Amino acid sequence: MATLYKLIPQIETSEMNWSAKVIIVGKQSPKTARNSTTRYENIVFMDLEGNQVTAMLYDANITALNDQLDLGKTYVFSNATVTDNKSQFRSFADEKIWTITGRTKIEELHENNLNFVFVSTYSI
Repeated sequence: MATLYKLIPQIETSEMNWSAKVIIVGKQSPKTARNSTTRYENIVFMDLEGNQVTAMLYDANITALNDQLDLGKTYVFSNATVTDNKSQFRSFADEKIWTITGRTKIEELHENNLNFVFVSTYSI
């Protein structure tokens, strides 16, 4: 039986036990927050319908997952923490943000979806 994946807009903030098939289409270098010593990294995911969401990694999770999350690869993410992005200081326009923690299940799929990414991103 085929696994059912949710699209990015279908995942709600209070939802548990979900899975989404996504491609990493953007990854910034880790940065340190302005008013603290907290390190963070932004990663942009795209589902197979072209919907995007920004995911955040913090501190030890950056180091733990650095070699596991590669630009252009396809993954199944399950149970990241989903929050509303209502920050007045937000630097991206996503309505929701995923936070990737040690509890997030990540499975790399060995699929080549780069052609999809380039067509979705650069279609006229």
